[in-house]
Amino acid sequence: PELTKKIIFGIENEYKFSAGVMSFEEHINQKQRDEIIEHFKKTFFCGLDENQYNLLVVEHQDKNRSELHFIIPRLELKNGLR
Repeated sequence: PELTKKIIFGIENEYKFSAGVMSFEEHINQKQRDEIIEHFKKTFFCGLDENQYNLLVVEHQDKNRSELHFIIPRLELKNGLR
């Protein structure tokens, strides 16, 4: 979380990050969570290496649901471009 905050606060553009949530009607286990996050990264960051982006995912369970909240700084880490 601290690295993500540091990156976001260092961005000078108006739109500094994208955020969202993946919500599931049931509780997911750790294996399912890891598979979902890997699939998300392969889809959302297609063509990028892991050292080119930052992704913070926080799992939250409430009301018999699992939720994966994510925040992504709008910055390509290698070249510093949006």
